Amino acid sequence: MSTRHAVVLGGSMAGLCAARVLADHAEHVTVVERDVFPIDVADRAGVPQSRHPHALLVRGRRELERWFPGFDAGMVAGGALELDFLRDFAAYRETGWWKPMESGVRTLFASRALMESVVRDLLRTNPRVTLRDRTEAQGFVADTSGAVPRVTGVRVAARDGGATEALTADLVVDASGRSARTPEWLRALGVEPPEETIVDARAAYSTRWYRIPAERPADWWWRGIWIDPKDLPHDRAGVLMPIEGDRWIVALGGLGGNYPPTDDAGFDAALRALRSPLIADVVARAEPISPVYGNREMANRFRHYDRWTARVDGFVALGDAACKFNPIHGQGMTSAAVCAGILHETIARTGLASPELPRAFFTAQARFLRDPWTLATGADFRVPGTTGPRPPFTGLVARYMDAMLRAMADDGALRTTLAEVIHMLRPASALFAPGVVARVARHAWRSRGASRLAAALDAVQA
Repeated sequence: MSTRHAVVLGGSMAGLCAARVLADHAEHVTVVERDVFPIDVADRAGVPQSRHPHALLVRGRRELERWFPGFDAGMVAGGALELDFLRDFAAYRETGWWKPMESGVRTLFASRALMESVVRDLLRTNPRVTLRDRTEAQGFVADTSGAVPRVTGVRVAARDGGATEALTADLVVDASGRSARTPEWLRALGVEPPEETIVDARAAYSTRWYRIPAERPADWWWRGIWIDPKDLPHDRAGVLMPIEGDRWIVALGGLGGNYPPTDDAGFDAALRALRSPLIADVVARAEPISPVYGNREMANRFRHYDRWTARVDGFVALGDAACKFNPIHGQGMTSAAVCAGILHETIARTGLASPELPRAFFTAQARFLRDPWTLATGADFRVPGTTGPRPPFTGLVARYMDAMLRAMADDGALRTTLAEVIHMLRPASALFAPGVVARVARHAWRSRGASRLAAALDAVQA
């Protein structure tokens, strides 16, 4: 019997997770990565977005601990902070400052570099996995003699020179991210790639890192700060997030083409222009330890492999190579980890080399991705000028979500429900459960009545 071999294109979180689950089904797994894998905790050159805030949702934390036992311990040993957003962040939302509360939804706050480093080090202990960095994937090797093309490997070459070689594989997994070249490789096989849906709110980040002051004023009860925009797209959002090494990541988010500045003076002025001056006041006491980093590649993009009329055996795609979210919503790493688990379950049913695997996996993956895609694009469609196909009832859902966010100012149960949905612990449908809708409606009714009373009193006083 021949040795089963799987090749993973890309060594990001999606690729590392894919390699781990494939090691349960193949005797040998090779991860092909064009960058250098850092030995220590460091950003990879080809991932400029890693310098911006990254959210590991609770579902993602659980999935990573499931596939990489010791992940939690490694993160904590590396300095990650376990925080409850609703308790530990000063959050300025549409209705003003939210009163802190315990939600029980606790996750780890850290740099992306630390997260990747912990996962990569744990993967290196798996004897079935080979990490091959500084290697460029150049195209598929395929058998096109039958009615259905089958990918049988990938052509690779060392980036520092050397001849092209073919890595044969029973399965090739594209986890190469937003820069995936697989659509052109499919065309080279005479196969049209799947259609794409793109939803673009013209969003952007600007981010700077700071050293946390040695002494904290007594009224700094919070560990992080979150400031929502009031008037989209004219206002910007701001976040101050603690990470390992006594550092803060401070970011400005702009939507609708309101791109935040990337120069030092402009960044400071934009912090001061937020709805609250708190972040600006805080960082005035801190030491900046980085330049201002910018990122404008933030559109949502869904490659609909689940609707693909073509068929190519021996190939699947996950992570950003299949579905990329606006990173402001923090769903990417968690979704990739969950989809790796879906790949594991699908292979367990079909077999690694089964011609049924790709379609079964793409269908199951799309079923999971429906919720985070709806949440991300639904939020982005609230921004005037967002482009892309609008699903039915977008306006109605947006008004309902606005009413829910207003109700959350005084309703801790609604806050917890939303937190559980955002962290993928409950489906998006939980936001529309009868009990939740009733709470939102009661608050809207009371607020409407209070507004009418205030207007009547103003009229009398006038």
